[in-house]
Amino acid sequence: MNEFVIPEIRETAAVTEDRVFPRERAVRLKNEFARVFSHHLGSMESGARFETESILVTGQSGSGKTKEIRELLKRFNGSDIALPSGQPAQFAECILTGTQGWKDLGRNTIRAIGFPLHEKARLTQAEIWERV
Repeated sequence: MNEFVIPEIRETAAVTEDRVFPRERAVRLKNEFARVFSHHLGSMESGARFETESILVTGQSGSGKTKEIRELLKRFNGSDIALPSGQPAQFAECILTGTQGWKDLGRNTIRAIGFPLHEKARLTQAEIWERV
């Protein structure tokens, strides 16, 4: 027995860590996400230009922001929404460190959506984003 391990807490966390208990803010996040995506989908169907929107999620460290966002995207990706092209609508996750820039974001995005890009590919930032 280690003095720094409380077995009951460890066991509870091991059993419940992958479960999500949505808070009121998760409902607001889903509703705003659905609004932004629905507008984008309608614009795609009409052929109109889509003005980019974003959703900024803020909160205290450890308050569950990442978990709620990942759960939302998991449910979205499993919902079988078809784009006008017939392809499934999917969101990919890309994480940057504080030292990375736009070119790195493009490389990470290409890989996240399943496009093969060799680590030593010598492409400019513009060439990478053209592929994205």
